[in-house]
Amino acid sequence: MLKAVIIDDEKDAIDGLEIMLQGSCPDIILAGHATSAAAGIELIRRQQPDLVFLDIEMPHGNGFKVLEAIPGKQLQVIFVTAYDQYAIQAIKFNACDYLLKPANPEEVALAVDRARENIRSTQFTNYQRLLEQMRSRKLDKIALPTSHGFLYVNTEDIIRIEADKSYSTIYIAQRKPVIVSQIIKFYEELLSDKGFFRIHKKHLINMKHVDQFFRTDGAYVVMSDQTKVEISRRNKDAFLLAMQS
Repeated sequence: MLKAVIIDDEKDAIDGLEIMLQGSCPDIILAGHATSAAAGIELIRRQQPDLVFLDIEMPHGNGFKVLEAIPGKQLQVIFVTAYDQYAIQAIKFNACDYLLKPANPEEVALAVDRARENIRSTQFTNYQRLLEQMRSRKLDKIALPTSHGFLYVNTEDIIRIEADKSYSTIYIAQRKPVIVSQIIKFYEELLSDKGFFRIHKKHLINMKHVDQFFRTDGAYVVMSDQTKVEISRRNKDAFLLAMQS
């Protein structure tokens, strides 16, 4: 018997994974689930599982924080992620396995089989190496949740992201805007090394899509889709410096 926990901020993903494990892996004992990195760390410390199903990106923390908090633990990690296989190729060979959302029962069963084999052969994840690979991953696409599944979008095609409380509207070249249930800070952190800049508390822009900058009537930029986006006074100097670099 293997003790497992699930760390994922999406309740539907947790529920679906639990159902698949119950149906395909009767020897798995589910010891609990958590919906944030902080709660996941506490769950691992409390339950001491053999296996962790771990989402990569979550609001207010991510898989990095969980791995950093358990560097000496001997357990198997199966990533559950909305990234396509190219975005996570760098980490695939060193993690136990990954499941691309939405996973199916066959994929879950195979991933658990690999975890069992690793445990039998005492092959556990090298967390330091895994963290380095995760941080250096080439993120060319992100997955945006929709009512039917996921929309995979090239990051270079994203023009800007606008905040609306706990939601974000993502404006994409040659597509209709997509509204997602995710705070803008999540995307600010996710896309920080892809040329995106937070010019206002409500606006995250792709610097590659900036066409014009205006100082008059309050600073603002005109994006490639001809929309005007306000720049806050506190962010103007940093924006101009970023545009020059």
